[in-house]
Amino acid sequence: MINKLQSLFDKRIISINEAPLCGVSSINNRIALGHNGIYRLCVDFEDGSSLDCIRKTKAKSIISNGIRLISGKSAKFTVSMTLHKKILGYNKSCTREIMLYNKLDRSLLPHIPEYYGCFYEPRKKLYSLILRQYDCPQREALNVEEIRHALDALLDFHIFYYGRDDLAKVLGLNVYSPDDYRRAKPFIRLLFHADEEENRRCFSEERLKKVDGFIDEIEKHAARFSGHRSFSHNDFTRRNLFFAEDKVLIYDFELAAFQNPEHDLIELLIHEADHLSKSEIFRLIEYHRTRLFPHAEPLRQMSRAQYIAMLLFNAYEFIAIRLSLLRIAGKVLGESFVDALLGNADRITDYLEEEYEQTTENT
Repeated sequence: MINKLQSLFDKRIISINEAPLCGVSSINNRIALGHNGIYRLCVDFEDGSSLDCIRKTKAKSIISNGIRLISGKSAKFTVSMTLHKKILGYNKSCTREIMLYNKLDRSLLPHIPEYYGCFYEPRKKLYSLILRQYDCPQREALNVEEIRHALDALLDFHIFYYGRDDLAKVLGLNVYSPDDYRRAKPFIRLLFHADEEENRRCFSEERLKKVDGFIDEIEKHAARFSGHRSFSHNDFTRRNLFFAEDKVLIYDFELAAFQNPEHDLIELLIHEADHLSKSEIFRLIEYHRTRLFPHAEPLRQMSRAQYIAMLLFNAYEFIAIRLSLLRIAGKVLGESFVDALLGNADRITDYLEEEYEQTTENT
C-alpha cells in the first residue's frame, strides 16, 4: 500500500499508522469485507509534512458476497437477486463512487468530502478511496433545520443534473426505465413478501393490499413520472451525511441513480419521521419543491394532486424495494435502525394518502 500512496501523493512516505475507524458502519462495507472496511490513516512524508485521512475500501466481490449473505440457502432468492441487481442499485456499485468523485462537476465539490484519489490492489481485488478525515460526530437524529441544510446540499445536485441524461451516463448512474421495473416485478414481489409474519405485524391488511397493487402496476407508475428525473443519491440518510463546520457533506454514492429527485427527499423523511410532526414533514416537502420548481419544467406542469401522487410513488417504491432489502440485510447483519423505518414508512405514506384525498376532493 505504501507504494500506491507514494504514487498518489507524489511524495516519499516514511511512516503510516493505520487503524479501523471505530463507530463507522454501513451495510455495503460490512458485506464487502466482513467488517466496516474504513480505516484512519496517519501518513508522515519525508518532507516533514503529514496527513490525517480516511482509507475507504471497496472490494470487487461486494455484490456476489452480499447476494450470498442475504440470500442464505435460498437458490431462488440468489438467482433473482443476481438477475435483478440493477433495480437494487448494486450493479457497478464497486466503482460508481470512484467514477463520480473523479467526474463530478467542480461546482458540487464543496458538497462532498475532500477526495485525494484512489488506487487498486489487483491481488486483493480491492479499491481504496483516500478521503480527508473529518472529526464530527454522527447525528442520532436530524432536526428540521439540519434536514433543510442537507436538502440544500443535495438540491444543488438535483438542479445541476436535472434532465441531463447525457451526464448521468458520464457519472455511471443507474437509469431505471419502466421496462426495468416490469422485468423486476416478480423479484420485487419476492423481496417484499420475504417475511410475511413481519408484514402482518407492521402493516395493516389494507396497506399490504396497496403495496401488492402498487407492485402489480409498478411500471405504469414509473412511466407517469419518467420525464421528471435528475441525480439521485439513492441512499440519502443521516449515516451518509457529515455536518462539518458550516456545511453538510454527502458521501457513499455507491447506489447513485438518475430518477425522481423526490426519491431522496422521501427516503430522508422516512428515516427521520419518528421525531417530526406532520406539519414539519409537509413544510420540508414544500421547501424541496419550491427550490427545485424553477429548474424543472415537468414539475411546473404538475397539479398538486399529481405531485402528491408522485411522492406516493416514491414512498411505495421505497417500501417495496429499498426497505424490503434493508429488512433482510438488517436481520443478517444485526442492524437495529431498520425497525423504526417500518413505522415511519407507514406513517409518511398515510400522510401522503390523506393529503392526496383532500387535494382531489377540493378540486
